[in-house]
Amino acid sequence: MSAPAVMLVAGEASGDLHGAALCRALAALAPRCRTFGMGGPLMAAAGMDLLVDVTAAAAAGGSEAVSRVPLLYRAYRRLRAALEAEPRPAALVLIDFPEFNLRLARAARRAGVPVVYFIPPQIWAWRAWRIRTIRRLVSLVLAVFP
Repeated sequence: MSAPAVMLVAGEASGDLHGAALCRALAALAPRCRTFGMGGPLMAAAGMDLLVDVTAAAAAGGSEAVSRVPLLYRAYRRLRAALEAEPRPAALVLIDFPEFNLRLARAARRAGVPVVYFIPPQIWAWRAWRIRTIRRLVSLVLAVFP
């Protein structure tokens, strides 16, 4: 039997920071667990195998975001393929980045992969309708408070 694998997806620098801490915690709790997915240099340094380097795909906004659409679409397709491949990941952990991550959550749900949202979007402040989508697609929400 192969070691369990967990896919993590962070699309921004803050997500890379929190994702790196999560990768280190997973490695300490389950040393045989493999982490892979989309992240940045901090998650890679914490031992995660990067399928997609967020440094190339991250968007700050405006015209920059439009120029990143092809990169994000390729990232989505690559991550979706990894969710659908055998053996499937034990879980998909989403870290913030809601526009991208909620679409990926749909693909995970269809593939039968449980979805954990670590640091979900602030629905109380922005786009409250997202709660219905999160409720439908996400198995567990882990919110952090300062």
